[in-house]
Amino acid sequence: MKRPQKILTLGSAALLSASLLVGCGNTTQNQAPAQNATQGAGDATPAATGTTQDAATPDATGASPSDTASATDSVSPSDSASPTSSASGSASPSGSASGAAVNGGQAAALAAVDSALAQHQGGDVVEIDYDRRADKFEVDLIADGNAHQVTVDATGKNVQEDRADGRADEDDVAELRAAAVGAKDAIKRVFESAESESGTKVLDEASLDEDDDVVRWEVELDIDNRDKEYTVNVQDGSVTAR
Repeated sequence: MKRPQKILTLGSAALLSASLLVGCGNTTQNQAPAQNATQGAGDATPAATGTTQDAATPDATGASPSDTASATDSVSPSDSASPTSSASGSASPSGSASGAAVNGGQAAALAAVDSALAQHQGGDVVEIDYDRRADKFEVDLIADGNAHQVTVDATGKNVQEDRADGRADEDDVAELRAAAVGAKDAIKRVFESAESESGTKVLDEASLDEDDDVVRWEVELDIDNRDKEYTVNVQDGSVTAR
């Protein structure tokens, strides 16, 4: 009776061992899927991270440098500065204020002297008058001892007539010899002296005369229909208003 009991005991032990082995196998199999799930979750992390970076990239680059530069270009300083240039250009009245283009003005009178002398090389002007009604200059000069009157238009550039007046007056010749300041210089100095006077300035006449044994240039300007007289020293060019 003792032997069958022993056999039963051994059988029970075998069954117990088999049960334990089956339990351990299940545990191992259960752990494997858990590890796989963990690995899967780890694999999913980069994918999620990649998705986050891709989504953020357009937001960061939405305001691209080129777009920013184009916006800056549209408000460039050079474009905004151009109105200032045009404003300054239109605001410069110096050309019209100087009266340089006025018929009978300073520039025209000086040009008339040059035009007359170009007709008679080596000559000297003793008198120049501007006729406002006829709108022309009459220039009296002496060349080679002979007197000439040259008519020039109001711009001083076009000779209209050149008339010979015979032998020059001896007094005029003597006055020219005594004068170190010529007609052009005298006219220029008078216009410069009259710069402070407001209004359009036109030459009436400039003539070389002797008064009380003193030779001088007598120059008269028309300033807005007001006559203004000046004398110019023929030695030093000093101007005196009368």
